[in-house]
Amino acid sequence: MLERAHKGIDHKMSPKHLERYVQEFAGRHTIRDIDTLIQMEMVVQGLEGKRLTIKRDDLVTEREITREHISNNQNARDLLGKRNIKPELLPPEEDVKKVERRLTTEEKRLPKNVDPLGGIDNLNQ
Repeated sequence: MLERAHKGIDHKMSPKHLERYVQEFAGRHTIRDIDTLIQMEMVVQGLEGKRLTIKRDDLVTEREITREHISNNQNARDLLGKRNIKPELLPPEEDVKKVERRLTTEEKRLPKNVDPLGGIDNLNQ
């Protein structure tokens, strides 16, 4: 199986990194039957709490980084525009803290010491 991966994916394997190739192939083999969305969730969970940094030699100054950031945002907006999606027209998501406060308020309004089965017992008599 590793030889097939060598021919199909990694056209050249150096003995120095052979252990890494084996680990990558074993990982792919392990998750082969898992749904793609679940695989993506697993990747995201693995990234949780980690700082992602990308180093590029051509982005040194703040001006260059800002220019790249603006360009990336424009590309994202263009892609959304091609799909007729305008972020500013999407409905806002409800804030989690706001929902928690509303639930707490509603729980306080509920009657206390209610017998949940009281109505059922009366029906059986």
